[in-house]
Amino acid sequence: MLQLRGTLCEKSFIVALAALAATASFAQSTVTISGLVDASYHAVSGNGTTATTKLNSISTSVGSATSAINLNVLEDLGGGMKAQAFYAFDPRANINNSTNGIGRHEAYVGLSGGFGNLRLGSINTASLLANGAGNVFGTATGGAYANTETAAGGQIRFNNSLRYDTPSFSGFSANVTYSPGNKDATSGGAAPQFTDVGLSYSNGPLNVVFSSVTRSAYVAQGALAIVSQVGSTVNGYAAVTAGVKTTYNLLGANYAIGNAKVFAAYGDGDKSGTGGVDSKLARVGATYTMGAVTLLGQYSELELGTAAKRKATGLRADYALSKRTAAYAGYEAYDSGATSANKINTAMVGLRHSF
Repeated sequence: MLQLRGTLCEKSFIVALAALAATASFAQSTVTISGLVDASYHAVSGNGTTATTKLNSISTSVGSATSAINLNVLEDLGGGMKAQAFYAFDPRANINNSTNGIGRHEAYVGLSGGFGNLRLGSINTASLLANGAGNVFGTATGGAYANTETAAGGQIRFNNSLRYDTPSFSGFSANVTYSPGNKDATSGGAAPQFTDVGLSYSNGPLNVVFSSVTRSAYVAQGALAIVSQVGSTVNGYAAVTAGVKTTYNLLGANYAIGNAKVFAAYGDGDKSGTGGVDSKLARVGATYTMGAVTLLGQYSELELGTAAKRKATGLRADYALSKRTAAYAGYEAYDSGATSANKINTAMVGLRHSF
């Protein structure tokens, strides 16, 4: 029996997905539903925690992979050209009983063919691909992604963006993502432009990805304001945030050797780090598979300006119950480099299933 629980919006969305999948065979487009759901019991400790961050609970805010349910629609236009619509939503808020509704990951529409692949919407960046190539844990627990990669200047995706990928030539490919932002200060919401350029090489055991993301200088305004109450304004709007031009370059790579795979990454940012300071990131890691067991380990260091180095160590063991289901146990130790309140440790056990 199918039981639907949640808000009316969520019920309607799930019913719509089921109806779409049921009628896909009668349409000219091909509809595929896939995804991954990951949940873990985690315990957070250390002198860098607070009352709100020192948690012991079942959740998917941490784990071995990002949960997502993907809806992919393809239509063959003939002549080697295809049209695509893709939408990925995040079920984690419902899993951990959050009051938030269904979230979103990638969402775009595009055309592909002999010319390459052109997509419009909210598309994953080359910066995220480079992180995946050189990060054992990706964005999951173990790599301290938010405190290292994001803090250094790495980007996941931009809303209202356009991305073009070239065809692959002997393992080489390139892509560029552009997000125009909103440069109209009179609207009260000026936002920066982003340009993300990526180069990839994949051949046999070697995978290498380089990315360079640039953010324009900007001044974002808030609501209409009276000068005597707020201070300086731009076209009647209070100037609430400002940012300088930033650049973040990342090189990530991995190489398979038998049952082992080694990972390495190096990032260099010009005023891309937290607070508009220069950043340098270094990371090494490895995985090793023994039958149903895969062991993962990694060490990362990040320099942000003149502050002490941030350090992250991650360990995890996965046990494959099948090709699509795995149980795991992991640990992440993060040190901010501060003289006090500097350590956050996360221990977890969990289960994930892909479909």
